[in-house]
Amino acid sequence: MKTTIKHGAILIGLPVMLATMAPGLPGLAAAPSASPNIERPSILQAQDTQHSHDVVNLPADTRQDGSFTRAQPRAALRGPLASEPRAYNNGGLTREVFGFATYWNLAAGDLSDMQYDKVSTIAYFGLTYTAPGTFDAGDGGATGWNSAALTDVVNRAHAAGDRVVVTVKTFNKSTIGSIINNPQNGQAAIDSAIAAVTSRGLDGVNVDFEGGDGTQQQAFTAWIASLSQQLHQRRPGSFLTVDSYSGSASWNDGFIRVDTMAPHVDAFFIMAYDMGLSNDPLGTLPNAPLAGPYTYQDTESVDQYIDKAGDRGKVILGVPYYGYKFSTTSRGFHAGLNTAAPGCYNACADPYSVIRDEFTCAPDLQLNWDAASSTPWASWFSPASNDPCGGNRNSLRELYYDDASSLSAKYDMVNNRDIRGVGIWALGYDHGFTDLWDAIANRLSCPPAPAYHANALAATQSSTKFTVSWAANAGSAAASLVRVWVRDGSGPWLKWVDAGGGGRSFYGFAGHAYSFYVQALGPCHSAPPPGTPQATTMIAANAGKANAYTGLYTLDGWGHVHGVQSPPLETTAYWPGWDIARSLSTQANGQGGYVLDGYGGVHAYGAANPTVQLSAYWSGWDIARDVATLSDGSGGYVLDGYGGVHPFATGGHAMPPGVPDSSHTYWQGWDIARKLVVFPDGSGGYTLDGYGGVHPFATAGHAMPAGASNRSHAYWQDWDIARSLVLVPGTLSGYVLDGWGGVHPFAPTGGTMPRAVADSSHAYWHGWDIANGLVLAPGSNASNPAGWTVDGWGGVHQFGAAPAVTVDAYWSGWDIARGISGQ
Repeated sequence: MKTTIKHGAILIGLPVMLATMAPGLPGLAAAPSASPNIERPSILQAQDTQHSHDVVNLPADTRQDGSFTRAQPRAALRGPLASEPRAYNNGGLTREVFGFATYWNLAAGDLSDMQYDKVSTIAYFGLTYTAPGTFDAGDGGATGWNSAALTDVVNRAHAAGDRVVVTVKTFNKSTIGSIINNPQNGQAAIDSAIAAVTSRGLDGVNVDFEGGDGTQQQAFTAWIASLSQQLHQRRPGSFLTVDSYSGSASWNDGFIRVDTMAPHVDAFFIMAYDMGLSNDPLGTLPNAPLAGPYTYQDTESVDQYIDKAGDRGKVILGVPYYGYKFSTTSRGFHAGLNTAAPGCYNACADPYSVIRDEFTCAPDLQLNWDAASSTPWASWFSPASNDPCGGNRNSLRELYYDDASSLSAKYDMVNNRDIRGVGIWALGYDHGFTDLWDAIANRLSCPPAPAYHANALAATQSSTKFTVSWAANAGSAAASLVRVWVRDGSGPWLKWVDAGGGGRSFYGFAGHAYSFYVQALGPCHSAPPPGTPQATTMIAANAGKANAYTGLYTLDGWGHVHGVQSPPLETTAYWPGWDIARSLSTQANGQGGYVLDGYGGVHAYGAANPTVQLSAYWSGWDIARDVATLSDGSGGYVLDGYGGVHPFATGGHAMPPGVPDSSHTYWQGWDIARKLVVFPDGSGGYTLDGYGGVHPFATAGHAMPAGASNRSHAYWQDWDIARSLVLVPGTLSGYVLDGWGGVHPFAPTGGTMPRAVADSSHAYWHGWDIANGLVLAPGSNASNPAGWTVDGWGGVHQFGAAPAVTVDAYWSGWDIARGISGQ
């Protein structure tokens, strides 16, 4: 009679497994050492061995002309996610959900309630290689391959937009060597795999080679590279995955070397289970801990794969739909083994459906949760006779497994790490239950997204400010948030604002044409903007200016420039997650400028010329502090932390004159310089130190300007609190900003001091170093100073006669705004 996993536990061969298990113990959180124990046989191999002699009673598919009669191609993706990068199937999955469909579950009928909308790739497991590179026609996998039942699975999957791939496998070191070291056999194995994909109209190959060692690493990688090249050439769009051990990315000396193989595969399937057996082969521990004090656990394994693969989109975290049952000497977590108990006392694997069934009969059942690993575990007593579950073990029993809660925690980590997705060993192990499918729906899939549109606009606008409104399409659900995109002329689509409500004021440039597109946000997003806009308009060349300035912008530490009642501008440099942007400077026309990174790189935004020639750059050294542009747009100057002033040129212009360190104040080895301003004629300027000192400099060929005595303005000896420096237009006087928000006038020797700005007249944060930038409003003068300061959270605050403004970017509680600039 055939045996199936549905009706009995899986006994992992104890003598064989203990010889290869890792000796790691709980509490050893360091990365695994370079030793063969991290690549021990997986449960895939163990269960395939157990079922290799099953009698698989499945009717064969009737073939005509060598084809499977009912095989249908994969349906094109459709619906609101079809144009999204992560449209994995037609069920709205936002991550890959890769599941193995084994021949024994196919034979048992356990795939009959599979929810095809919640899986994106089904791997038929599988076809077994022989040494010459052909497939074994006599095992259960071959019978299932030729069955009408598999054809039905393929057709149902393809109708749902799912991929179906075939697992090609061998668990024999000698067979592996014969394939990867013999060119003739290796090519035969590749031909066999591609022929199998072609005959069934499938979508790719999954490779499961286990039993090899580090001596075969280079040959295996080379064979995978050859398989990848030929598969993608002969079957364009195919999906190639390799099954790999949870510890493979922790070292470079095993059978699978992740970094060298990564360029050749579409994804790695991490067999991230059986980790309890590796963390302690002689005790009871969680099968797949999310985290915790373990040598082997999901979070560290994923991080190692991200690092070695170099591409989060190539990482799939395998999760177990089964658990391990033990006979134990006590009832506590991590109990010792009761080796006197009859039958399977260690490493007895039960599928999830059997676990759920057993919970209905287990005497004195206690269900527990281990917070450290984010996994459940259970304990009960099995009597020597009349056990309601039929075990009759005369022993305490413990079970370590995964359920919807623990899998949801893993899926949250997958989302947070932004890897490709998750994988299941194995589909059908939850037959008869729906809660594990619900976990996928709740964490990894989306309902249809709302659809919105921008309302029509007048063909021409008479002001640089006008209202853009939007609404849901007829029959669409409402969205709590929408993202409005804008395009200036034929330029790129840029994110303008994430907003609720039905409209927002837009500020543009006179003489520019704008297009708009509205995208609905939420658990699922509607499509981002295509080439066709939803609404268009033109601002007349003689349109009235809504603001005194043309453009006003703030900068965040990642390099993104944000409009303050100003149109979005394209940036040429952006470093998500890296706080390396230091300053920005807007050109005279207000429609572009330059961002400075900490190494001294100068990057254009908006209409500024992107060609920049530097005279100084400090690769790997965060020492650049400020950038200032010349009024004619030909270049500007960069300030380093020691006080050095370095010219740069743009657009093929000649390099501006240099500024020798000897011509101005310079603090060798002391990172104390904070800001600089350049005179409109380029003859010199001022630098600001952290104490508030204002120091003149002259460019080559020009006379030194008058200095500003520290006694003539605010100065904080030995206190690094000065943050910004500006000049009053048409003068050599100006203002200094302190970190609390105070605005303080200064004047050169012999000059007239500008009017003071009282702290009570504007935003001021006494005792809190949070002010990060200062800009004067156009028309501001020494008698009537007006302008804006920016705080570290991105808030923009007016002083003097400057009007209050609204910001489109604000980071509450996060000191990430790096400056403000405008014209």
